[in-house]
Amino acid sequence: MRQLVIIIVVLVCVVVPICYRIWIRPLVKGMWAEAKVRIVLSFLPKEYVVYNDIVISSHGHSSQIDHLVVSPFGIFVIETKSHKGLIYGGENAEYWTQNIWGRKYQLYNPLLQNEGHITALKRLLQLVNSCYIPIVVFTNATNVSVSTNRNVISHWQLLSTIRHYKDVVIEDPQIESICLTLNKSISKGRNSNKNHRQYAKFQARRSRESINNSRCPRCGGKIVLRHGKYGEFYGCSNYPNCHFTMKV
Repeated sequence: MRQLVIIIVVLVCVVVPICYRIWIRPLVKGMWAEAKVRIVLSFLPKEYVVYNDIVISSHGHSSQIDHLVVSPFGIFVIETKSHKGLIYGGENAEYWTQNIWGRKYQLYNPLLQNEGHITALKRLLQLVNSCYIPIVVFTNATNVSVSTNRNVISHWQLLSTIRHYKDVVIEDPQIESICLTLNKSISKGRNSNKNHRQYAKFQARRSRESINNSRCPRCGGKIVLRHGKYGEFYGCSNYPNCHFTMKV
């Protein structure tokens, strides 16, 4: 009986908090961040068709997209992040830095994540590049300092950012065709997210292996040491055709 009590105490005081911190809290934070953006997008007019949390599959590849908005003014591909604190990094850097009270963490560059989503959409929809508008939304960050001209914003800026695009680039009949294609390609069922996670892990492992072999994970070029305005960094030998960079 005493051993059982000890086991229960250990589970409650040690195992449960660890599980909450590692798995449950990040999941809840991510779901809440996406819920905030979903609420904001619900205020768009009917001419904007909104998709939330979808997995699209095409030509043997899959991509999980937080939010997708199809409109006459473009296709808005939205990546949502719930990170807090100061976020900073370069447009082409593999990783950005999150600084919370002096403690620093790395996060994969969400702009590159969005590039992957847009590549998947291009394979599926066969539209010109100008139709796709990438947006990265931070729902909790106190300050985002990223050297880029792309849309890296807070969730309260999302509606004004989308409505900033006023030129019609997609006609109504084409929008119907796009939505039909998306509806057919969206993976459904309990296994869709599981299969995508497995595919994402495979891609991440392949990227790490390329870097460990001094090869660029994007184009296969050689990773070389370079000197820039802010010091040394690793870059791809195929620059300017490839903009891969990584901290020393």
